[in-house]
Amino acid sequence: MKRSLWSALLVTLMGALALMVVGCGSDPTPTPAPTPTPVVVEVEVPVEVPVEVPVEVVVTATPTPEGAHVAEWAAAQEAAKSEKLVINTKPGDGANFLIKEFRRTFPEIEVEHTTAFPSRFGPRIIAEQQAGQYLWDVMANFAGNMTNVMAPAGTFQDLEPFLILPEVTDDDNWYLGFDVYGNDASGLDQVFYFAMDLRGGFYVNRDLEPTGLTDADELLDPKWKGKILIHDPAANGGGTAAIGSLLAFKGEEFVTQLLRDQEPIIIEDPRTTAEWMVTERVPIGIGVYDNFLDEFNSEGVGLSIERRLGWGHISPDGFAVYKNAPHPNATKVFVNWFLGDDGQRIWASTMANSRRKGMPHHPFQNHPDYDRIETYTVPDFESNSSLLKDTIALAEQLRN
Repeated sequence: MKRSLWSALLVTLMGALALMVVGCGSDPTPTPAPTPTPVVVEVEVPVEVPVEVPVEVVVTATPTPEGAHVAEWAAAQEAAKSEKLVINTKPGDGANFLIKEFRRTFPEIEVEHTTAFPSRFGPRIIAEQQAGQYLWDVMANFAGNMTNVMAPAGTFQDLEPFLILPEVTDDDNWYLGFDVYGNDASGLDQVFYFAMDLRGGFYVNRDLEPTGLTDADELLDPKWKGKILIHDPAANGGGTAAIGSLLAFKGEEFVTQLLRDQEPIIIEDPRTTAEWMVTERVPIGIGVYDNFLDEFNSEGVGLSIERRLGWGHISPDGFAVYKNAPHPNATKVFVNWFLGDDGQRIWASTMANSRRKGMPHHPFQNHPDYDRIETYTVPDFESNSSLLKDTIALAEQLRN
């Protein structure tokens, strides 16, 4: 991605000569007739997706690059008109709005958009690729499963060849710099951590428990036996990260007492974790999925639920290009649009807090203090995979 000073001067000189030659040529080529807008096709997997509601986000014009990347960016956009983009994201109104804005900005690129969590979608992708089927281009989703299950299975490829625009990769435009990948132990530049929320801890419905319950130690009070909801900590999802960070914070004995003696209600479906909290089925939740809780809150439901008490961790969203992506030019266009200001502004406003600077803070999610990043646990990093494995093993052991 970097060029030497001599290379930059050479490119500039060649560009100037090219302009001189064009200026001396004959009449310009007639403008071709506009290409008809293709039919947009959406494919949905059988998972429950919330009903879309309007989202107000101010989107600026697509950036016009300057310098040596102009030709590459223009060529990618032109070639993408004969391709399509096949993308998977986590469910949410913001993801649907994101795809609408991409279609509006690049109307000649057909899009197939599927929503599903990696824990459900990943096994399908791995099986397809093992059978020699490479059908998908990009994924933007919760990072834990992408990093520690899908990437080790060889599902993705390096992101770098798809990056074109300098303003996208400029370190000054990102908290912690651009290069933050989940595969930190293996050194693979594949699962890019573009968004980070401060999550974890436990959630309390204050309509059921107006006072107290602010410290993790209170969770072991016998009066809460059978009244604590936990997203399945053995499923490598939100519950795994929450219990994993608790394991690092309080130790194995504490987690054992919580998972065994308190007889928590283990929930496998992510949406149900939020539904049970807002419908007052239980007063306490751990590993509750914020994106579903956000949707209830946006409708004025569940506003009495207090989040992230007792302890916390960083929950990143990951972005990756699938191995042998069948539509490389459409993928390049989406990668550079999505990781630029327009795409990140939408994600930050509707899904999770972007690491890109200058973006709005999500209305319901805690924005990390990047000056204190070393004080947070980030269970999803590959280097912390042993913490997640220990959490899953302990959860399975106590379940049996």
